[in-house]
Amino acid sequence: MIEYFEGVIISLVLWGCAGGWLIAFGFLVRIKLVTPELETFPVPNPTGESLPKVTAIVPARNEAGAIEKCLLSLLAQEGIELSVIAVNDRSDDATGEKMVELSRKNPRLEVIHVKELPKGWLGKNHACHLASTQAKGDWLLFTDGDVSFEPSAVLRALKLAEFHGLGHLAVSPRMITRGRLERAFQATFGILFSLNFNLWRLQTPGSRAYVGLGAFNLVRRSDYEQIGGHRPLAMEVLDDVKLGLLLRRGGVAQGFASGGGLVSVRWQPGFRASLKGLQKNLFAGTEWRWAVVISGSFFLSLSVLAPWVGLLLASGAQNQIWQIPPSWAYYFPALLGGLAPISILGVAVWKMFPAEKPVWFPGLEGLAAPLAVLIFVAALIMSATMATLRGGIFWRETFYPLRELKQGCVRESSYPAHGAPGWAAVYPPQSRE
Repeated sequence: MIEYFEGVIISLVLWGCAGGWLIAFGFLVRIKLVTPELETFPVPNPTGESLPKVTAIVPARNEAGAIEKCLLSLLAQEGIELSVIAVNDRSDDATGEKMVELSRKNPRLEVIHVKELPKGWLGKNHACHLASTQAKGDWLLFTDGDVSFEPSAVLRALKLAEFHGLGHLAVSPRMITRGRLERAFQATFGILFSLNFNLWRLQTPGSRAYVGLGAFNLVRRSDYEQIGGHRPLAMEVLDDVKLGLLLRRGGVAQGFASGGGLVSVRWQPGFRASLKGLQKNLFAGTEWRWAVVISGSFFLSLSVLAPWVGLLLASGAQNQIWQIPPSWAYYFPALLGGLAPISILGVAVWKMFPAEKPVWFPGLEGLAAPLAVLIFVAALIMSATMATLRGGIFWRETFYPLRELKQGCVRESSYPAHGAPGWAAVYPPQSRE
């Protein structure tokens, strides 16, 4: 009898893992269906109306290798009146010099140099705040110094936001990667990010969903000022994401779009750099709570390990462990739960990362799904451990004490979701009357 109940419990665990992955797949499909593509969004021809005014804000520290391409791509935007404020945040490389050199040739580019960081601010957040006080556009575009844009990117995003009546639009960039493990890991992070923030429910009034992306946060200036700008985010590590929280919970209609090939970024130069880049983010993503780290690590690990362990235990050679004959109650959910994350990640990689050359098996990185999830878990635990042992984090060569980061954390629970607005999703826009 004891062996029977053990078998039932293991079978339920396997069914739970399989069901969880199937639900996740359904949510991801839903996100795909409701997410517009900038590349396919129609932009009307100018009819004589005044051009919309946008100020792009680009904080940068030690981005000498990418800042020129970023700023030139912004200055080349078409169909809008765009100015750029680039903030050299205490760089000790040639970032500031390159900004100044470009500004001499482009009067629409203004450069601000930050020599010292005021107490109570993170570097990037202070740079965004400082630039926002000098911005003159009706819309603000917050982006990073390593992002590049095609000429129609900002106009299409602006028109999409105006069409749906949005005050904030976050656009996901195309991630430029080199190795298969790097693509698998970054795709895993993207999947977990999308599921965690309920992106398919941004249009639903009162839902918990919210979003913000450092590569492309387009915000109506009046809405940005209504929430206090970056002041509430002064010591928030996830300033881009939490900006989305403050906006949506503050009554601003919010949307999410795929940039396709119009917005691109080389997030980190390689797999190891990707891991290192998340060291400051992952613990902050739990709002500095070890309970979330432990529970999240356990369930993520269980979801990818249990199906394969179940297949081993259900095999004839291991039958003595359960003392009952293996059956479909073990094989089917174990196989389903094992293959589901592989399929999900394979499709995600295939869609997220364009192949630099023809490949026979696009999305082959999906086979690394269990490994990628476990690496993510290890990165989460490492992020929490390092921050705890150090008593803080290093970000852009600056140390921030953990005590101050916890005090300045913008916690989701402090901003009720009942006032979050929705909006009518009508896409493609030709169908709207």
